[in-house]
Amino acid sequence: MKYLYPLVVAVIVGLSALWYVPSMIWGYQVSMATTRGSDVSPERFAELIKGPAPVRWIRGRKEMRAYYDMAQFSKRRTVRVQFERRFDSLLAEGEAAPDPALHLLYAKARAPQLLTTFCAELLVGYASSCLVGEADARLRDGGRVDLSGSLQIVPRFHPGAVADVENGEFIKVYADLALNAAREFTPETRALMSRRAVALCAALRAEFGNCVVGNLQLRTQGRGPDAARTYTMQASAQLVVYADRIRVGKDDVTQVVEDGRRILVSWAQARGRMAHFADLAARIAPWRSTAHF
Repeated sequence: MKYLYPLVVAVIVGLSALWYVPSMIWGYQVSMATTRGSDVSPERFAELIKGPAPVRWIRGRKEMRAYYDMAQFSKRRTVRVQFERRFDSLLAEGEAAPDPALHLLYAKARAPQLLTTFCAELLVGYASSCLVGEADARLRDGGRVDLSGSLQIVPRFHPGAVADVENGEFIKVYADLALNAAREFTPETRALMSRRAVALCAALRAEFGNCVVGNLQLRTQGRGPDAARTYTMQASAQLVVYADRIRVGKDDVTQVVEDGRRILVSWAQARGRMAHFADLAARIAPWRSTAHF
C-alpha cells in the first residue's frame, strides 16, 4: 500500500504533463493565428478553435465511426421525413374521432406507426436496416396535421475506403434531389430521391474514394384549399466525403455534385420525352391501321 499513493500521484502528474504540452502548443497556435489575422484562412482558424490536436483527433474518430461504421445505427446517417395529413385520415376504419382537446396527443401517438411505413420503403433498396429514431406531430388549421420524424439507417451501399486518407477531414455538401421539378409525395418519388442520392454519392466515391449520405430529407409542401389541396415534394441530401484537406477542397466536391446533378437532369428530361412518345403511341394505336401518314 505504501507504494500505491506515489504511483497514483505519478500517473496524475504524467497525464497532466501529456495534456499540458499539446494545450500549450494549441494556445500558441491560436495566439499566432489571431495575431496574423487575414493571413490565416477562415477554415484553418475554425479548425484550431475546436481544441488541441488530441481533442480534434478523438472527435474525428467518433465522427468517423458515426458516418462510416456500417455495423451500427448512427444519428449522423438519417432520413428526415415531414409530411401533412388530414387528422381524420389517422383514424382506423370505423374508429370514432376523439375529443378535439385530445387531437394532438392522438396524432403524436400515431406518428411512430406511420413512420414505420417509410422504413419499409427504404428497406427495399436504400437501407439494409432501419428504425424510427424520433417522431412528432403538430396540429394545423383546417383539420390538418404535420407529421415529422427521423429514421436511422444502415445503408446498403459500401461507403468506400478511408483508412489510407492522410490529413483527412470531413467535407459535407448538400444537393437538391428534386432538381427543381414538382413531384407528388408518393412511394415511387421517394424511392427516386433515394436513388439519386446514392447516384451522386457513387460519383463522389469514384472521384475521391469514399462517400456516405449523411442526411436524406424528404418533405411535402401543401398548396390550395382543402377541397383542391395539392402536395409537392422537396428533397435534399447531405453528402459526406473524407478526403485529404491539402489536396481536396469543398469546391472540388461541390463541382462533382453539380456535374452529377446535370446528368440526372438530362436523364429525367430524356425519360420525360420517352414517356411522352409512349403515351402518344398508345393514343394513336386504335386508329393507326386506318390512318395514312
